Parts: sequence; structure tokens; C-alpha cells
Amino acid sequence: MFRLGALAGAIALLLFGFALAPVSAESTPVPARPRLVGFTAEQVSAGRALYTTGCASCHGPALQGTGAPALRGRTFMGRWGVSSIGALFRHIRDKMPPGNAGTLAPDQVSALVAMILSENGIKPGAEPLPVDYPALQSMHLPFTGDTSGGLATGVTLPPWPE
Repeated sequence: MFRLGALAGAIALLLFGFALAPVSAESTPVPARPRLVGFTAEQVSAGRALYTTGCASCHGPALQGTGAPALRGRTFMGRWGVSSIGALFRHIRDKMPPGNAGTLAPDQVSALVAMILSENGIKPGAEPLPVDYPALQSMHLPFTGDTSGGLATGVTLPPWPE
């Protein structure tokens, strides 16, 4: 009985020691700073035209979700607010439109993503949204995980700290 308790104590001490062992900076990868998403007004316009003809019948004219999930507000942010823009791009590219998935060109997918982001309160800028999935993987929404539906109208985020 004593040996079993001593053995368990020794194992616990050993595991605790490993948990406290210093980790060298070389062995700890530093995550890359996420890039905030950017897109142009032209991409939003192109996305709106595509959305009206190919998406609104399921997602609703105001992206409110009718026969398919909402693409704005609390529902959208609850699903996509913690994901990379690349995940949203890939989902649209690979699964939309239902029954005809994979038929959208990369620039069409980026335009749709830009329009959806614009409808969720993100302002367009000078840099276009990339059209390739790997570049979009490092981009994230400028939200802090709150699923309230985005930034209040007129709120501008400060620049990312250097």
C-alpha cells in the first residue's frame, strides 16, 4: 500500500516538474499576427450583383436568412466571427450554390465575401480582398468574438498596433 502511494506521488511530482520546466523561445512558435480583412467598394458591388441573382432566393434579399442561414448579424457572427476569412471563402467556393457547388470563379467568391463583410459593418478600403485561399487564411474579422452583429454604425477601429 505504501509503495503504491509513493509511486503515485513520485509520478505526480515528475509530471508537475515537467509542467514547470522552462520552455526555450526557439521551441515555442510565435503565432503570426492576424491580418485584418480588406476589400474594395468595387468588390462589394460585384458581390451584390452576384448575390441578387444567385443567393438571395435562399438567404433572403437582406441576407436575413429564409431557407438558408442568415449572412449578417448575430447568426452570421456566431458562426463566422471566430473563423478566418479563408474558411468563409472556402465554404462558399466549395459548397455554394447548392446543387451547383464549385462553379463560382475565385474572383466571384471574393466579391461575395466582400459584400457579406460590408453588410456586417466592415467598411471597404483600397486593398482588394485576395482571391486565393492561402492568402485569406491569415485574415480575420476585426471583431472580438462578440456576436452582437458587428460594430455600431459609424464606429471606426484604430489601426493595428505596430
